Amino acid sequence: MLRLPRKVDYAKVPWCTYTDPEVASVGLNEKRARKAGVEYRLLEEPFAGNDRALAEGETAGKIKVLLSPGGKLLGCQIAGPHAGELIHEWITAVSGGVKLATVAGAVHVYPTLAEISKRAAGAYFSEKLFSERTKSVLRLLFHLKGRACVPPPDEETPPTKEN
Repeated sequence: MLRLPRKVDYAKVPWCTYTDPEVASVGLNEKRARKAGVEYRLLEEPFAGNDRALAEGETAGKIKVLLSPGGKLLGCQIAGPHAGELIHEWITAVSGGVKLATVAGAVHVYPTLAEISKRAAGAYFSEKLFSERTKSVLRLLFHLKGRACVPPPDEETPPTKEN
């Protein structure tokens, strides 16, 4: 109104193309991230792994989530059924600075296509939860069992008909 200069962040402006399948995006995509020299990690989740998509026979497509190496949300692209509806959760997350843990921890109605967002976000934490480091710590802990965890010698051999 006053013609004051202001800066606009177009990276947070979402878009959707209503084709079959629909394509929707918010934030950085892979091409723009590479061009800008931004380091990123990519999480992908196919619609074929979503129960609602399977029930409706619409399994073509996937969701891609770009994260910084530290886990900050950079952008999301969805190509699949109802992508224009599904992108809204990611618009809120990118625009509002919502943490990926919030998206992963949200309870989604089952079975819905929106669960694909939860699974994509949860993939980041699954990698950490089931990492080799975690597995080795668990192996060590379960290997250090006390005498109470070891059956007495007479219980080790299963009874047979002759016993």
